[in-house]
Amino acid sequence: MKIAVVDDLAQERNEIISLVTDYFSVRFQQFDITPEFCEYESGEEFIDGFMPAEFDLVLLDIYMAELTGIETAEKLLLLDKNIKIIFFTTSTEHILDGYGVHALSYILKPVTKHMKAFYKALDYFV
Repeated sequence: MKIAVVDDLAQERNEIISLVTDYFSVRFQQFDITPEFCEYESGEEFIDGFMPAEFDLVLLDIYMAELTGIETAEKLLLLDKNIKIIFFTTSTEHILDGYGVHALSYILKPVTKHMKAFYKALDYFV
């Protein structure tokens, strides 16, 4: 399973990767899935190299420098209508926007305080 992690902060990307890795480690026997991660510092960087059907899941921050996560998701949907997205952010302000781009979930940061919602989103995805 190939997962893109798009966040402008390396620490946030590392935390998300660690949590997803832990999730699949705990559930490995049930799902037999080993995630492979690709990291991106911006929506622009991700869009520039994006190929349809390359990623199974995109974990996307909303607040980034140039393109926001919502804008990035809108561009992704033009390239791949089947892309699966889970948003991560510090604000509830864009929850309704997440529905507009068919996001699987919208998880508040810090993710460690919202693990039940995060694991539920991953359960839904898998």
